[in-house]
Amino acid sequence: MNTDMNKIESDFAQGQTAGNYRRWLYSLILYLLTPLVLLRLFWRAKKLPAYMRHWQHRFGWIQVPEGFQHGIWIHAVSFGETQAAKPLIARLQELYVDTPILITNSTPTGASLAQHTWGESLFQCYAPYDLPSVVNRFIGRTKPRLAIFMETEIWPNQIHQLQQRGVPILLVNARLSEKSAKGYQRFSALTKDTLNKLTLATVQDEADAARFKSLGMADEKIKVTGSIKSDLFIPPSLVEAGHALRATLGAHRPVVIAASTHEGEETLVLSAFKELTKLVPEVLLILVPR
Repeated sequence: MNTDMNKIESDFAQGQTAGNYRRWLYSLILYLLTPLVLLRLFWRAKKLPAYMRHWQHRFGWIQVPEGFQHGIWIHAVSFGETQAAKPLIARLQELYVDTPILITNSTPTGASLAQHTWGESLFQCYAPYDLPSVVNRFIGRTKPRLAIFMETEIWPNQIHQLQQRGVPILLVNARLSEKSAKGYQRFSALTKDTLNKLTLATVQDEADAARFKSLGMADEKIKVTGSIKSDLFIPPSLVEAGHALRATLGAHRPVVIAASTHEGEETLVLSAFKELTKLVPEVLLILVPR
């Protein structure tokens, strides 16, 4: 019996050591890449100056307003994830009236949507880079009691430090494409170690669940719940505006919507649309870049 216990303790210690080493190596690479990350931030700011707004937040230098510590931290990287978080935040604010909510974003579009939607009812700032010292500073200042990451935000240092502090960590509305799964598989040991520090991952469908399991995440930590975007409340005024727009466009006119397109995709869409008009001359294209 003692021999078995010694083996278990030895295996656990080796696992901890191996996990620490992988995370240390990952962190070292991130530190070395930091100058390039900053150059990319400056480059993006040339096109969209808002990227430089509150740049210090990304290094954990934030001033948390009084009353917003010891709350729920929600990370939604961009516009789509912030939109998906709407029904979740509405429910949290309904159930936990006295619990402050902090939302972090990585893009100006996500930050703008958060500020426009919730105003001062929650605290919004930019997400910290996943560097150990930065994460430590951020968590030390915000002191979250619960962390919720939207969709596919898997950051080893953030998740590790939260777990070390005993903070429950949820990955909500999680999705994982085949391409992303293959990318994570290249760092399988670190990915497995990180995923199993999550308290729970609620995934959109069985295919997503299978991909998370293939990366070594424990079955009991994965729940298929569907997409929470279907839980989004649509105000009657918005429904009426939609009906009015449809009437303006023509009740029976075929409409193609290309939404959340990235740079370069618009050219492909326009080329395909040009061919489509030869078959359906009256078709209308609505292009909505990301």
